[in-house]
Order: sequence, then structure tokens, then C-alpha cells
Amino acid sequence: MIGNQVLELVQEQLYLSDSQPGSFVHVACGRDVKSSFFRDLKFKDVFLIDGNPEVCRHLHEEASLGENTKILQEVVSEVDGCKKFYLTNNERFDSTTDPSDLCGVFKNLKVIGVEERETVSISTLLAKVDADRKKFNVLILESIGRATVVLGSVSKERLSEYSIVGIKLNQSDSEAAKKQGSLDSLLVRRGYKLLLDDRTDFPFAFRVYVRRDELIQINALVEENRALKEENESLAQELRSLERAEVLEKTLFFEKRLDKLEQFLSEKIEGVVARLDKRLDRKLFNTALRLESSIALQNYFSSTDFTTSFQGWAISSDVAAYLIGKIEENNYDLIIEFGSGSSTALFARTASRAKSLPKEKANAANGRSSIKEVVAFEHHEHYLDKTARQLDKLGVGGCVNLVHAPLINQVIDGEEYLYYDCGTSLAEISKDYSVPSKKILVLVDGPPGNTGHCARFPAVPLVLEYLGMHQIDFVLDDYARPEEKEVVEKWKDFFERKGIDFFDEVFRCEKGVYFCRVGPQ
Repeated sequence: MIGNQVLELVQEQLYLSDSQPGSFVHVACGRDVKSSFFRDLKFKDVFLIDGNPEVCRHLHEEASLGENTKILQEVVSEVDGCKKFYLTNNERFDSTTDPSDLCGVFKNLKVIGVEERETVSISTLLAKVDADRKKFNVLILESIGRATVVLGSVSKERLSEYSIVGIKLNQSDSEAAKKQGSLDSLLVRRGYKLLLDDRTDFPFAFRVYVRRDELIQINALVEENRALKEENESLAQELRSLERAEVLEKTLFFEKRLDKLEQFLSEKIEGVVARLDKRLDRKLFNTALRLESSIALQNYFSSTDFTTSFQGWAISSDVAAYLIGKIEENNYDLIIEFGSGSSTALFARTASRAKSLPKEKANAANGRSSIKEVVAFEHHEHYLDKTARQLDKLGVGGCVNLVHAPLINQVIDGEEYLYYDCGTSLAEISKDYSVPSKKILVLVDGPPGNTGHCARFPAVPLVLEYLGMHQIDFVLDDYARPEEKEVVEKWKDFFERKGIDFFDEVFRCEKGVYFCRVGPQ
């Protein structure tokens, strides 16, 4: 049984990735399968594997499981063959691992039989699945025991197909700490990082690891370096043998080979160091920019006790400071967001700050940042509720109109997109802001890239369709990503075909920001 913390982590990592949902493989799944989870996240294939025939029969009769769900009755181990299979008076604990340690925790648990069962190796099973590495794939292993040995039998290439690997461990095992350490060491070498240790289902611990491609690259370099060192030592030993045999000609030959090898290693190390230096310089610049922006934000909200952290939210502190600058400079009448989050809290607090300034300070500010309305469109109810709770916590819930706008198929500029259902709301806004011409800021930070190619392009055509009579400033977050650059090129092509004049600029920071202004049409 997979806990809610594990499911929420899988969902969050899928939304943060740029990959489409692929295969979900759940070994020893049991009866309690959350079919709505697979359906909502739109996994292409779902494989439910269990060695209990009654469990598999129950799953086959479960109407809520979709056609893309495959149910396999298999006992999974590290090898193909036969193993002892322990039967208990609670099918949840049936396994190829002796459950004696669990009997000490669960007083009513008893072993009622031991059978010889045919097993299928995890390698054979994953070869049948043949997951597409370009997609977001998940592998969950429960109740199979010997997790390190089982995963160690899978090749690096096959295991790397999975973005997330979840393992269930028995903490009542006398060697639990040792086994846990071995498992962590194995998965780190395979390029995975531990993100969750869920211990809510005592005495079990559910450990979830996420693939990090940079760790895989580092491990490959370490392996290559080890192989080169071994070759170097082998050549050195052969050279010493030749020197003892006084074979001068071969000695000179191998000395040249050693020199070339040393030169090759030196050049390779210099290249790695140069790349690391360049990356470090870039990270130092981005860190300094974020620190400077954080200080600026603290100063800006110093009188309002605004302490929201931007770590882990959609926008970072440098982007937040950039948006505040635009608001102060342009005195917007309306702010529209596609995708809610920390930016929503930022805009709400800015609007609240302007309203709460003493009269003499408001006059000194010449009416700047006097935002009249903030509208945020969000398609996902989980993040809509999360944003609403954050706004209420800050005491600015009344400063934002949060709109639940599910993603629907729409034809925009002759192409089909999955985009927010926001036409009715934009039409109402158009009526409220008919004349005279207003200043509007539009932040485009959604929907996620995995909803479709150039998913954020429709923002410009839709807003201009309803609000083109006003001055509109568009801000696109994550401009450093290739797909966002492609979205900007499509915007520019749209402007050119429609004969629309615009002014644009790029704010250089870690994630990148693109800004363009379109005058009243």
C-alpha cells in the first residue's frame, strides 16, 4: 500500500519535470490500488504485479482500472527460478522473505504455510515493460525483501529508465540499518537521490529516490577515471617488467604511451575544471543576484511583516524583485496570472501594501503600485487550494480573484492547445475595463510544459482578443528553457502577422525572464 506522502511526491516530481507520463510499475501491489491516481496523472501504461492469485482476481474485477492497466500474477525476485514463498494469515505479509521479525511486532500474525513458487527476475519483468526513458516512469517495490540484491541485479541502463524508484523496507529487521545503508549506496552509484523517508506505516519505511542525470554523468566520469587509472597502472607494471628484461625498444614505446595517456588525462581534467569554473561563476552570479533581490524584497515589505520564502515556489527572489520594479514603475490597473503560486502572494501583498500606506506616504509615492485588481487562473485544484491557504495565512485573501480554470482543448491561432478555460472570465474583465485605456500586467507561468508543446503560447492571442484595447505588458518566466524561447518566437511571429507593434527586453537571471509591451490596438 502506497502512502499519501509517496503519492504526493510522485505527483509533484511529475509536474516539475518536462516529461510526459510513461509507465507506472507496482510490484507486490496488493488490493488497495488507487486507480484515480493513475487516471488523474495520465500514465500511458500501468503494470500491477502481485504473487497472490486472489489479489489478481480482485484487481481484474475492479471496474475503475482503465484499459491501459495490465495485471500480472508473478512472484518477483532477483533471479528466474524457484523460491520459498511464506504464507501468513494476512495476505499483506505474504512474501519470499521469512516474516518472523514481523511476528514480534504483530502479535496475531502467523505463518500458515511455506510453498515453492516459480519466480520471475526483476530484470525479466522490466524488460517486458520496456519503459521509454524519455518519459516520466515510476518503479515501486513492496514486500519482496532483499531490496539491495534485487535492484543490484538490474542493469544500470534498465534502471535509469525510471525517474522515481520507491522501496519498502522492514524496520523491525535486526539488520535494517545495514540494509538501508547498502540500498542508499547502490542507488547513489546508479545516479539516484533520496527525497523521502516515509515511516508513517510502522514498522515499514517507504524510501523514495529520484533520478538525477547530473549524478549519472558524474558517476560515469568517475568510472572512466578509474578505468584509465587501472590502464595506467597496468602499463606501468608492464614497463617495469620490460625495464628488468632490458628490452630498451619496448621500454621507449611504452614510455611514449604513458606520456600520451598522462597528456590525455591532463587535458581531460583541465576541461572538467574549466567547465566547473564556468558553472561556478554562473552560480555565484545567480546566488548574489538572489541575495540582493531578497534583501530588496525585505526592505520593500519591511513595514508589513511579509516573510514568505521563495525557495521551492514557482518564482525566485530575483524574479520577484523584477516584478515589483515593473509594478512600481508602471502603476498597473490590473494584474492577470496564468498559474498561481508565490507570485500570487507577491501581487496580493503589493496591492495590500499600497492600500495600507499612510496618506502622506501614498502622496509621496505619487500613487505608485495602486493595483486595483489581481486575477489568477489555476487549473489544478490542489495548487489552487494551496495558494488560497497561503493568501489567507498572509491576511491578503481578499486581494486576489482566484479562478479555477481547468485545461480544455482550444484552437488558438490555427493550432490545437490544452489551455485554461478562461474565455468567460476574460470577457467579464473586458466589460469592466472597457474605457479609457488601462495598464495591464500579464504573468505567464503556466500551464506546465508536460501538458503539450509550447503550452504557454495561447496567453498572448487570448488576452489580446479580449483586452487588446489596453496597454498590456507580458512577462514570461523560465525563459532560460528552450521551449519558452520557442514560445517567444511564436509570439513575435504572431505580432508580425497581425501587424502589432511591440517592445521587448530580457532580464538575465538563473531562470530567465522575457518582457514585452503591446500598445492599445
